[in-house]
Amino acid sequence: MQDKNVLNAIGITNNNYKKNNNSNAKNNTVAMLIKVLAVIFTIIFSMYGFYLIDKVDYAILIIILSIVSGIFTYALGEIIQLLQDIKNK
Repeated sequence: MQDKNVLNAIGITNNNYKKNNNSNAKNNTVAMLIKVLAVIFTIIFSMYGFYLIDKVDYAILIIILSIVSGIFTYALGEIIQLLQDIKNK
């Protein structure tokens, strides 16, 4: 059996493996916040569009735009999370 310092220097120890797995498990709070806000605002503005469906002519436009903007905002959160995961590796 080799000395622990030698094995640690060439990266064969179990400590390095556990350290790398724990760093990948971290979530980015900014990405999570953006994704949660995207879902909340999409639901709120879609419900507002359904509320206005009998009152104004552009209610369908509000519903469609809220869903599309929610999808793009959620995708932005996913991009931020993926970039953080790449950085952690």
